[in-house]
Amino acid sequence: MEDELLDTEKKQDAAVSNFIALLQHAGWQLLVKMLDTNIEAIRQQILDGIGTTGEKLTEDETALLRENLKIYEHIKNLPAKTIKQYTSPKESDPSVDPYFSAEDMKEKK
Repeated sequence: MEDELLDTEKKQDAAVSNFIALLQHAGWQLLVKMLDTNIEAIRQQILDGIGTTGEKLTEDETALLRENLKIYEHIKNLPAKTIKQYTSPKESDPSVDPYFSAEDMKEKK
């Protein structure tokens, strides 16, 4: 689905612009604080091995918490990751000539 959302340069530029605006929005900043709180709570639960009920976590519960942690971190990092992905300089074709050109040699002197 993401392929269709960002399949043209115009759509990619619009996404970058929208995500830049989103990162500065007070609502997004509040959501990030909420995500950070949840991330820290989940990490602590995993480290302690104790769930919210005070009982020892099962392997399945721990696995589920780890998946939730990945999801929260993905959501939190998605705007910045998308901005970076679509604003990084386009790779130019590297020179395949392994030897210095005459101009390169003049610049080295």
